[in-house]
This record gives sequence, structure tokens and C-alpha cells, in this order.
Amino acid sequence: MMDFLSVIDWMMRLPAGVNAAVWRDVRTMERSGAMPYMSTLERMLRKEGLELGRQQGRQQGRQQGRQSILALQLEERFGPLPPAVRRRLAGASEAQTLAWAKALLTAPTLEAVFQPR
Repeated sequence: MMDFLSVIDWMMRLPAGVNAAVWRDVRTMERSGAMPYMSTLERMLRKEGLELGRQQGRQQGRQQGRQSILALQLEERFGPLPPAVRRRLAGASEAQTLAWAKALLTAPTLEAVFQPR
């Protein structure tokens, strides 16, 4: 819409008061969503961006789920977790979380879960 109005503005100059009122109305309509305009490229990029955001959200959700399950399992086996362990779990990568989950199966202590293998 803005491109169209720019072409019209280039072709025909409106009196200052009318021009200001037109642009104020255009901006109001755009903000309200009553007149959204996106080019084909913008629609395509928006769709790709939304899909990428969804994928990243699902990935983060799965990782948080892994971390939560591991925390529950550690608590069940070793008792309440110290805050430092909770922070470590929260900042762990997927690979690290999976490695700790495997270590939990045979580790005799909480500290042994986090020892490098």
C-alpha cells in the first residue's frame, strides 16, 4: 500500500493539510491491521521466518523437556539438587544433557554424573 501511495504522491501533489490527513489515516489503518499490505517477497520471507521460529521453538521445548526429566530423575536418585546443578542443567546443550542422562544409569553419586567420560 505504501508503494502505491508513494507513486500517487509522486504523480499528484496534494495540498499540505490534505496530504497530512491522508498519511495520518494510512498509518492509523496500517497500525490497526485493517489495511496490511505485504509484497510477495515480504509474505514469502514472513512465512519462512515463522516456520523457522516454530522449528526453533520446538527444538527449545524438547531440550527443556529433556532437562526437566533429567532433573526429576537425578532428584529421585540422589535427593534435592543444589542450585548449581540446576543452573548447569539449564545451560546444557542437547548432547551434554543426553550424556548426563546416560551417565545417570551407572553413576554412584550425583557428582559422578557430571564427570567427563
